[in-house]
Amino acid sequence: MNRSLEKLGLRIIRLHDLRHGASSLLADTGAKPHEAQAVMGHSHVDTTMSVYTRAALQAQRDALDRVGALLEVDETDVNN
Repeated sequence: MNRSLEKLGLRIIRLHDLRHGASSLLADTGAKPHEAQAVMGHSHVDTTMSVYTRAALQAQRDALDRVGALLEVDETDVNN
């Protein structure tokens, strides 16, 4: 099977990798941490959020943009 995937130019993904993706998609769609925990079947929400869930790249950019907006200096304030 791996050779077939390589021929098609697809990367090899383990079944377990899909759990990480599912957890991240749940977070991206606005699922609350405890909801994601229940779906994933984890006994602790920390496992779901710290091990399985990754912030989407766009969400990371948006968060950094919000920080940048807080740190922006109004040029009219600096020159007065």
